Amino acid sequence: MKTAVIYATRSGTAEKCSEKLSEMLAGESAIINIKKVSSPDLSGYDAVIVGSSIRIGKVQKEISEFVQKNLETLKEKRLGVFLCMGAGEENFSEYLSRNFPKEFLDKCKAKGFFGGDSISRDWDSFQR
Repeated sequence: MKTAVIYATRSGTAEKCSEKLSEMLAGESAIINIKKVSSPDLSGYDAVIVGSSIRIGKVQKEISEFVQKNLETLKEKRLGVFLCMGAGEENFSEYLSRNFPKEFLDKCKAKGFFGGDSISRDWDSFQR
C-alpha cells in the first residue's frame, strides 16, 4: 500500500508526528507539507492520512481547504486523520467534527489524538 501523509503545522509538532507515523506504516509512504505543495497529486496513493495542529479550536487553514477541495477523491481512498493539540483528549471528537466534513470523518478508518508532541494511537487497524 502506498500512503500519503499530508499535514500542516505551525510549530513543527504535526511535522514530527507525520514523520514518526510514516515510519510506523507498512509499505511506501510520502510526507507532504500542504503549505509547500498545495495541490498534491493523489492518484498514485491507496491511502491518505491528513494531520494538523489545532490553534484556538481550528485546524490549519490549508488542511481545511485541501479536504474540502479534494473530498470526492479522498472518499475513494483509505483515510486517516490526526490532530496535534494541547487540549485534552476529551476535546478530540469535538475538534474533529468542528473542522472536517462528516463525509470525510465517516470514511476515516483511523483517527488519532497525538497530544502536544507524541503519537498516542495504534495505526495497525489503518493498514489492514
